[in-house]
Amino acid sequence: MPTYVVKANGEREAYDPAKLTRTLMRAGASEEHAKTIVTNVRVYDGMPTKDLLRKVLTMLRSTPAIASRYDLKGALMRLGPTGFTFEKMVARLLEEYGYITKTNLMLRGTCVTHETDVIASKNGKTAFVECKYHNESGIYTGLHVSMYTWARFVDLSEGAKAGLCEPIDAGWLVTNTKFSSDAATFGTCRGLRLIGWNFPKDHGIAHMIESRNLWPVTVFRLDTYTLEQLAAARLLLVKDICGMNPEKLSKKIKIPRPKADELVRQARELCGQAFHN
Repeated sequence: MPTYVVKANGEREAYDPAKLTRTLMRAGASEEHAKTIVTNVRVYDGMPTKDLLRKVLTMLRSTPAIASRYDLKGALMRLGPTGFTFEKMVARLLEEYGYITKTNLMLRGTCVTHETDVIASKNGKTAFVECKYHNESGIYTGLHVSMYTWARFVDLSEGAKAGLCEPIDAGWLVTNTKFSSDAATFGTCRGLRLIGWNFPKDHGIAHMIESRNLWPVTVFRLDTYTLEQLAAARLLLVKDICGMNPEKLSKKIKIPRPKADELVRQARELCGQAFHN
């Protein structure tokens, strides 16, 4: 009989040790280390996945860099403090993929003026990017959001053709969780580019981050003030901190030098670099 775990949305799913092993290895654990954790973690029928996550993170305490990468979903959920918004993170990710981005623009459509989250341009094409952030797992981005995004895109693209705003060639909807089946079906049918936690499969936002080591600084458990200062300085990714001198970081984001030392040390550990003062 399979053992089932209960996801945040209440769905029951068969526990798959191989899946957990793969996730741990993507986070940087060796195959031996991953299999040791999977062998020793106690999973009971009906166990909430958040409790499984907590148990695994406890077993990863001796390897904090791996623990940080393993809790990527939690890191995205922590994009909540003022100034450290999901749309800024999305813009920064897209820049790493060669896009030129602008955030929080007001653009005139045919019918109304729209406040846009991200405008992303590459190879002569420009996309309107709607960002939908959830601070709890298990919440789907639903059909109404997909329809709303498409309607805004249509109004903006028609406005662009009328010369009311810059050209808009595509509409995107990006979320840190999952899409409902209706949202995915409608968005795909209408030609929206949908990017969710793992949508399209193996090419969602998790893949975008993991494949290029674009870890958000929220993988570290930082206080709100430090996160706000990092956001104000546009230091949104761990890689932005890896090459910094701790003293310079301390002055730039106005935190004590010992805290800057520790932050740079953690960043370099996660980046796979040695720490040097």
